[in-house]
Formats: sequence, C-alpha cells, structure tokens
Amino acid sequence: MSTIGVDRFRRRVSSIRGGLQEALIARRMRARMAQWAAAWPTVPELEQTDLTTTTVVVPCFNHAAFLPHAVQSLLDQTLSRFDSVLVDDASSDQTGHLLNELASRLRDRGSVTVVRHDWNQGQAASLNEGIGLARTPLVTVLNDDDSLSEDTLSSVLRVFRSSPEVALVGTGSRWFTGPGRPPSTALPSSSSVLMHNPVGVRLMRQPQSLNMTHSGMTLLRAAWQLVGGYRSRVGDRLVPFSDRDMQLRVGALYPVAVIESPLVWWRSDSSVDGGLNS
Repeated sequence: MSTIGVDRFRRRVSSIRGGLQEALIARRMRARMAQWAAAWPTVPELEQTDLTTTTVVVPCFNHAAFLPHAVQSLLDQTLSRFDSVLVDDASSDQTGHLLNELASRLRDRGSVTVVRHDWNQGQAASLNEGIGLARTPLVTVLNDDDSLSEDTLSSVLRVFRSSPEVALVGTGSRWFTGPGRPPSTALPSSSSVLMHNPVGVRLMRQPQSLNMTHSGMTLLRAAWQLVGGYRSRVGDRLVPFSDRDMQLRVGALYPVAVIESPLVWWRSDSSVDGGLNS
C-alpha cells in the first residue's frame, strides 16, 4: 500500500473511532440525564436579587502567555463594575508572578481575589473554589487562554434582566489560534437569543445540542450550588466535559439561554477541552 493509501486508511480508522466514541458519550449522557432528572420531582425556586453585575472567575493553569490577554479583555468590558476571582492551580510557568500585577489592574473595576493552590487540583476544583468566594448572585467563567468581546458581560446581564426565569446564559464563540491577542476585541453583536426549557434539555440526544462556549457562561450562583458544583471526577459527570456537564445539569432543571452571537474568542490550540487540567 502506498504512503497516501496508508494515510487515508489511518484517517478513516480515526474517523470511525471518533464517531463511535461520540455515539458512546451521547448514549451515556441520555442514560445519566434520565437519572439526574428523576432525582428532581420538584425543582426549588432560585432567589434572584442583583442582576446588574457579576463576579468573573478565571481558573489559571500554565497559560502565562495568554493570561494577560484574557485580563485585558475584562478591562475592555463596557460593563463598568464587576468583581474578579483569579485561581492559580499550582502553575509551573510564570502565571503566579503575573497575577499580582494583573489583579492590581482589575481593582479599578471592583473587588479582586487571588487564590493560589499548593498542588494541582484541576479546573473543576478551581472553579468551585472561585465561585464559592463570589459575593454576587451571578458568576461568569473566563478561561485563562480565551478572551471576551467588549460587550460580553453587558450582553449576558441584559438577558438575565429581560428573562428573569433563566438560571444560566451562554454565548457563541469564534475560534482563533496563535500566541497573541485575538484579531479584535469587538465581535458582531445580535439580540438573537435561543431559549432552552428543561423539558427540551432533558430530551437532548447529544451534548452539542446545547451549544455554548465555557468562557462567558454566566449563571446564578444559587444554581451552581444547588446542582453540587462542578464535578472533578469524569465518572460523576453526565458527559466527560466539565463545562457541558454543568450546563446540562442546570438546563435540566431551569431555563437556560444562548446568545447566538459569537461574543467570545476561543483559543482552539491550547484549551483544557483537550483534557489538560479539566
């Protein structure tokens, strides 16, 4: 068999394996979703108070080259006031040295808390700790290698205020790669919002049916607490990915909304979605 033929064969095998893996994940998700939904014959009401601001939680791990860009995207926000929690999960690069300077820049926008782990605990644990320290009813996630469009926080808060029944709001994203900042801090904005009710989420056939990125995702802290936070163990999740697991668990109980505009720059060549520290 020629080299070209071998490469084609390998790609074909890889594609088949990928398809089988996706089918298995979807099957397990549906079974575990049924168990999760059955555990909630009645769903508690969530108290909603101040929906004018949020706390941005930034889990940090070995992305010192990208972290300043993520923080700059917060400084560029049109929302004037918000709190921040930066959690360094025992990074071995320069992240720890950068955090004090970056935190001082964010203090003009609100309260800033810096947490440092002595040993690596994973992103799920970092997020749980950061959200637990938040003092606002709403919390927003920003991965340390991604960037928000300048209108992201203002946009998600508008959805919460106009649709008080929702417990979580996510957005679309645009991919980019490379060592620098995203091509632009501005992304096309739109008022188009896709609403998902719990019945629809419980009947979803595959994880990507609830299509939003992790960065920019904003949820009621009370909802995070009610569902038990992020799961550190993959075996405890509805799906292997901690972000989608959280979105599905909340969405199975409360309405969630997706702003269909790509309000987040998602760095596709360094994400924890590859399994690193997730």
